[in-house]
Amino acid sequence: MSAMKRVQARLNLDGKTVMKTNKKQKQSEEYEKIFKHELDVATHAAKMLEDNTLKKDEWKSEYEALLKEYKALLRQAMKMTKIGDGTQQKLLKTQEELALANEKLERQAVTDALTGLYNRRYLDAKLADAFETAKRDHQPLAVSINDIDFFKKINDRFSHQTGDDVLRIVAKLLRESVRNGTTVARYGGEEFVMVFPNTDLHTAVAECEKVRKAIESYDWKTVHLDLAVTISMGVCADLSHANSEKFLSAADEKLYEAKHNGRNQVRF
Repeated sequence: MSAMKRVQARLNLDGKTVMKTNKKQKQSEEYEKIFKHELDVATHAAKMLEDNTLKKDEWKSEYEALLKEYKALLRQAMKMTKIGDGTQQKLLKTQEELALANEKLERQAVTDALTGLYNRRYLDAKLADAFETAKRDHQPLAVSINDIDFFKKINDRFSHQTGDDVLRIVAKLLRESVRNGTTVARYGGEEFVMVFPNTDLHTAVAECEKVRKAIESYDWKTVHLDLAVTISMGVCADLSHANSEKFLSAADEKLYEAKHNGRNQVRF
């Protein structure tokens, strides 16, 4: 090979080396951008979880947005690193399963295991938010607290299993008898609470009467031949109370009146 050809070959080789070096540097810079972006997403998520002022709905919306962004970054990173299609699908499937698992855990955290209704933890937060919103926006709001009559006698006479069946059926009737948008929760024991957004006292009382009649007229003989179940209910729609706790306490006072004036009735 002549000296000229050797020089030309060397130049060609150096040119390819420079091109490869530039390509690697560019790819490295792209990786750095992606990983920096992923770090920003993770940092934002951590700050969001520490923010106690963030409301539940806002937190969920933020979380879903971050998850969507992370998936997009993951797809971009996998495309650049040329991971095989099978591996990509496994990674994406894992992400979907993690998201579903998180959603399931979130539901379990706010659900009463026996009845499937919301639990007190969820109710406290929901009622506080609904109360603040109603006062701020000058909208009506009503709440009822409801107690199964003589529930201890049902347990003592028929068994705790029968008592559990009664709780499940009452929960079902509560859920099915009220309008969409009403929050129904098990408050504890044989007590239930219903939160009626954008609802005045007259309408809330009518809703409660419908529930009371549904429970009274249910065919309880399908559970036990000698069983009969009724419920007492107290309603409040007075937003002049200082907070949601006082608001619910006012409904509880009406429930007390119902209990001491014959039961199986709605007081307001």
